[in-house]
Amino acid sequence: MARDKNVSSPAYRNGYSSPRTCDRDGECDVLLGEVCRWGYEGCTLGQCMCRVGEHMDVRKNKCTPRRLGQETCNSREDQCIQGMDCVDNRCQCSTGEMTDDRTFCLRHNQRLLGGSCRRSRDCLQKSPSGYTNTDVACDNGICQCERGLKRNNLRCQKRKIGERGCTANDHCYGGALCRDSTCTCPPRYTVTSSGTKCARREVSQLRYSGAVAQWRSGAVAQWRSGAVAQWRSGAVAQWRSGAVAQWRSSAVAQWRSGAVAQWRSGAVAQWLEHRTLD
Repeated sequence: MARDKNVSSPAYRNGYSSPRTCDRDGECDVLLGEVCRWGYEGCTLGQCMCRVGEHMDVRKNKCTPRRLGQETCNSREDQCIQGMDCVDNRCQCSTGEMTDDRTFCLRHNQRLLGGSCRRSRDCLQKSPSGYTNTDVACDNGICQCERGLKRNNLRCQKRKIGERGCTANDHCYGGALCRDSTCTCPPRYTVTSSGTKCARREVSQLRYSGAVAQWRSGAVAQWRSGAVAQWRSGAVAQWRSGAVAQWRSSAVAQWRSGAVAQWRSGAVAQWLEHRTLD
């Protein structure tokens, strides 16, 4: 994604030739009034600058508030927001139209998100450091966020981890990858509570997750083998007891029927013999 110059970035309007990179305010010169600021949504490093609405006053050697549009001013002492001049003791746009927040002057061909346009370079969004034509495009005659980013009022924002709608990796926060239109952390990384960063898992976490997986697989395997063994032993025992019972009942029945038949035949023969003798 191409990065165009931030047309109202403090790196230019505050007189910094090469701002120092930073990760927190403590790395900047707090005596001058500097803070650590991020120029674009989702930047990994910030820059030491004056706060929004301030400038580096070389006479006082510290960050000094600028006058917003329509504020009273003194042409000799006060400095208006970039693109504005102190006219009749008020900060006014030199050319163009003033934005609603009174911090920027739109040139005749510049439009904010949602405005009509002819070219993408004429479209602007409001970034943390001012107005910029980064991540915007003129689509069907309307200034819109680039496809894959989401609009939040006058800003184009990246997507949180787990959120759908991305089309490229740089549409996701914190090192996440765009997979199947969803921002996802890479392997061995997990999302932080803010949903905007992927943090590498600690070794202890990896070991714990591995131990849990090993325990689960071992427990399942042990349960399965135990269940099969129990089923087999139970089936064999049931078969044996059933077979023995069947054999016994069959043998007894066979013996009984044979004995009765033998007794009957013998008794009849004996009775006939006595009758003949008589």
